[in-house]
Amino acid sequence: MLPRESAAPLGERLQPKAYRESTVMFIDAVQFSRLAARVDPVTCLKQLDFFFSAFDQITSAFGVEKLRTAGDTYVAVSGIPHRRLSHAVDATFAALRCAQVVASGLTPSVDEWDWSFRIGLHSGPCIRRARLQEAGLRPVGRHGQRRQPRRARRPADSVCVSGAVRQLIEPFFSLEFMQTTVTRSVGEIEVYAVRGLLPELQADGQAVVANAEFTARYEARFASPCPAAAQEALGVELGQGLDEF
Repeated sequence: MLPRESAAPLGERLQPKAYRESTVMFIDAVQFSRLAARVDPVTCLKQLDFFFSAFDQITSAFGVEKLRTAGDTYVAVSGIPHRRLSHAVDATFAALRCAQVVASGLTPSVDEWDWSFRIGLHSGPCIRRARLQEAGLRPVGRHGQRRQPRRARRPADSVCVSGAVRQLIEPFFSLEFMQTTVTRSVGEIEVYAVRGLLPELQADGQAVVANAEFTARYEARFASPCPAAAQEALGVELGQGLDEF
């Protein structure tokens, strides 16, 4: 799936387009294959659809574009097709809200199985491929040398970011160093866990709800309006439609 503005009639050639800065979000369910093997497939897919639909609402509220879903994996990008300096902060905020949905317990456990997701972010340059049938985004330069990366071990139900993301979001979020992992071609990558907004930027002590100071800092740094969703609590409407489970 391409971002809306990048969509074109089927078969039409798309000119390659480079983006110097962007942030990609990866979300995948923990041990989904084991869950799918032991749970009624209809129930399993309905609950997975609930989470992905919730992620859609959240990413849209922060201007993050969903690229695709594949099985239990959800991929979105910030800063494409609309370039903006706030891409990493917007993606991190959206990721924290996605983690909040998972941790909220809105979906009941299935067969004594609680849903768990890994959420990771990485920032760097990307290029849009030339043909629609090859639709997608490919990292370029040092960030794009590995074709099939080895997944870094990320704590479930938390947001982990690379060192590249940390440099962009430090003025807004509390981070904790987790580990240094080695990936093919790229080499060593530092991994940090995002613990929430900095204390002085939290509204009423809520780690994922921003106050007026956050808005002022955001708009001064990026010269663009802060997403309204940043100052709103997680919507209760995300919990609707679960009575059938």
